[in-house]
Amino acid sequence: MTITTAGARFLAAFNDIEKHFRSTLRADVAVGFAQLIRDYGQRRPLSHQQKNALVAFASLRNAISHGTYYGGRPIADPVETVVQEIEHLRQQIIEPPLALTVLKSGNVCAVRPDDPISTALEHVRAFGYSQLPVYDDGYVSVLTTNAIARWLADQLARNTGIAEEEPVRQVLRFAEPGGRRAGL
Repeated sequence: MTITTAGARFLAAFNDIEKHFRSTLRADVAVGFAQLIRDYGQRRPLSHQQKNALVAFASLRNAISHGTYYGGRPIADPVETVVQEIEHLRQQIIEPPLALTVLKSGNVCAVRPDDPISTALEHVRAFGYSQLPVYDDGYVSVLTTNAIARWLADQLARNTGIAEEEPVRQVLRFAEPGGRRAGL
């Protein structure tokens, strides 16, 4: 039996993924690969596309490992792009990227409890934010556009006019329960 370099790379990546699934799930060798995909997908994030690719790769693995041989070679041999795909998938599954490496970096807009609400509203207007962290020697709360809308409705109902200089701390009183820290 002779397996090409591409076939060997493919099988190595597939076996690494299967070993990772079995180890993570503490699954017995009797559990089939399709069941491993389902069980792993319930515990860890696997996209629909990744699951479909894994099912296809399992079929190819079976053709390479268990299929008919012709002239000492398997009848299936993965092309380079398939090998690269499974190697990339192995990397994503076994060593998923950290959120900070995937997300765009940038400055975080935050406000302080004593900042005027106009500062927060400027961040909402300029950047389209719907939530802003509130810090005061550490994290305090999240100011949401929902809380701002409730504060605005209260301002209008009391017929007091919109107080642009109202401190964020006062607007946080209209935050969702559990979204604000006691004492504000």
